[in-house]
Amino acid sequence: MRGGAAGNRSIVQGSSPIVLAHEVFHWWTHARLVKPEAKWFSEGFTNYYGIKAATRAGLITKGKAEECFADLSAEMRFLEKDGVQSLRLSSRRYAKESRSQRLVYSKGTLLALSLEREIMEMGGSMDTVLKRILSARRTGLSNEDLQTFFEKELGKALAKRLGEFLTTPKPLPDLGLPPANGNSGCARFLPKRLQ
Repeated sequence: MRGGAAGNRSIVQGSSPIVLAHEVFHWWTHARLVKPEAKWFSEGFTNYYGIKAATRAGLITKGKAEECFADLSAEMRFLEKDGVQSLRLSSRRYAKESRSQRLVYSKGTLLALSLEREIMEMGGSMDTVLKRILSARRTGLSNEDLQTFFEKELGKALAKRLGEFLTTPKPLPDLGLPPANGNSGCARFLPKRLQ
């Protein structure tokens, strides 16, 4: 375990600014926010925003963030080489299976990155969706609830795309990331050639 958050307090082992930012972001994406079926959101999107926040704060460089995303992509591809898994299924198996747990982090993070890029192309920001989701004291959000928030803010096409990765064992598209080097500390399961 690298860290943990509860309420407005966090415990972080080590000095990684990405882990610190991730745990602080959990003050908003707390355990009660989503149902277990949406663990991909509370961990994957938190991981994405942890990397984004650490970069914006100048704690890591954009290059380090790209390295992190590249390692997470290599981890996701490695874990899905024998079968692609939907994020809903990964979320359901999160507590029982290390493969699914890491897919919640890696695939969830990369889904956030992919959606953010699409939203930016449309002239928007995923921050608006996150603000809507996190602005009230919500609990027990389902996958359908989260899709509804995305649809209200960004339209049916993007909500449908989100839904495809939640319910269908569909691989994420190539995000044009640099080659992974395994040195970012962001991924745990990588092909042996990177370890």
